[in-house]
Order: sequence, then C-alpha cells, then structure tokens
Amino acid sequence: MVVAVLLGSVRSERMGDRAAKWAMARLTARGHKPVLVDAAELKLPLLDKMWKEIKKDPPAKYRKLHETLAPLAKLYGEANELLPGGKDAFEKRVGELGYPVVANVWASWCGPCRFEFPLFQEASAKWGKKVAFIGVDAEDSEKEATKWLKAHPVPYPSYFETGYDYPASLKLDGRPDTVFYNAKGELVEKHIGQYANAEALEEDIKKYALQGS
Repeated sequence: MVVAVLLGSVRSERMGDRAAKWAMARLTARGHKPVLVDAAELKLPLLDKMWKEIKKDPPAKYRKLHETLAPLAKLYGEANELLPGGKDAFEKRVGELGYPVVANVWASWCGPCRFEFPLFQEASAKWGKKVAFIGVDAEDSEKEATKWLKAHPVPYPSYFETGYDYPASLKLDGRPDTVFYNAKGELVEKHIGQYANAEALEEDIKKYALQGS
C-alpha cells in the first residue's frame, strides 16, 4: 500500500522534518511504501480550501460540553488531553460510558487527519451531549501530537499509543478512520479513510451512533 505522509509548510503549521521521517520509518517497517509530499507544492483548490478551514478556531459552544451529565461531563472535562493506556484503556472507557461513541483514529503526521479536525470540532459541538466523542492517537510521536492539539484543540480527549494495537485489532490500515460503538460498547461500524465533508460525517453519526434518531 502506498501511503502519503504530508510534510508541513508555513501554512500547515509545520509538522517538522523529524516527525515526517519518523512516520516514514514506521510505515516502511509495516510494509507500506510511504511517499513524502510537501503541502506547499500542492496547488489543488480543495487542499487550499481545507488548509484555510483547519485554521479556524473551534466552535465556542463546545466549551459548554463539560456541563452535561456524567459520565460525559468527566470525558469532556479531559478535553484535548492525551490519555495513557492505549487500546486497553480506550476500550474500557467505551464499555463504561453508557453512551454511543464516535472514535476518531488519527496521527499528527497524517495530512487527511488534519483536514478532518474541523469536522470533528463541529460535530462534537453539535452532538456531544448525546454521543461520546473520543480520539485514538496511534503510532504517533507524543511531542508532535501534543503540539498539534495545542494549536487545534478538540473538546474531547484522545487515548495515545506509540504502537498500532488498536487500529490493528480492527484491521484499520491507514489514517484517518472513524469507529462507531453503541451505548453497550459494541462495535457498530468502521469508516475507513477521511470524511469529505461535514454532511457525510453527520449522516454516519445519525445512522450508526444515534441509530437514525
């Protein structure tokens, strides 16, 4: 599989050469054929638009999510944090919440993951009192992930793992991916790859997390 690693530029908040090389090495070790792409050299109108979108501040209304009922209040009280424990801690949390879960699997070196962040900022602001949003930051550099979250905050935490345990358990070969669970903590659906727009993400939230409600 050929995987693109997007090297940051001035307008992409600059990920850093070391993080890109680290991602390339990890992907190569797993049998992929990573290709380094410089965002500054991409002139596609869609990419230009998405870079502008990702610079937007997150919606102010998501700051009120911590006022919702427990255990969602506790979850959103850990907003934008990288939590330890990886796959095991994440799955335990999903089983304990008692709410449907939308889990976004991402990494700081992943260009499409960065493009998706504004979509999840908006979706969590709109649906966060009915659905638990959680991130899974897998096969990443904790330093680079922390830097990315500081610049582009989300109202929910991400479980961090330097390895690939969680994506591998669901046969998720790339980034980003989105995984849906019901209120019993049971896997409902996996969406492989990036969402093209907010409407597509919202449609799946309604279908798989809210069960059509």
